[in-house]
Amino acid sequence: MMVIKEKCLISFCSYDAPCFLENLVTSIEQHSAGYPFDLLIWDNSSSGLDQLKLLEKYSKKYIVKIRPNIGRAQGSYDQTWQEN
Repeated sequence: MMVIKEKCLISFCSYDAPCFLENLVTSIEQHSAGYPFDLLIWDNSSSGLDQLKLLEKYSKKYIVKIRPNIGRAQGSYDQTWQEN
């Protein structure tokens, strides 16, 4: 018997690229197939004002976690698996 979870978790990293972040979230919202989902946005300590405003906005609807910037997105999938 196959068990389907109630929600799908979509996780991705961002860092000081507000246009990419906004386009990605908008695309996911507009093209979801109707299956419930949560977004987990890992931000690598962005400092840009536009990025921070978007993160604040998205934190009201989705999961936003800030982590130290180690120079690459490595580890986000492992960290997501361990914490969720």
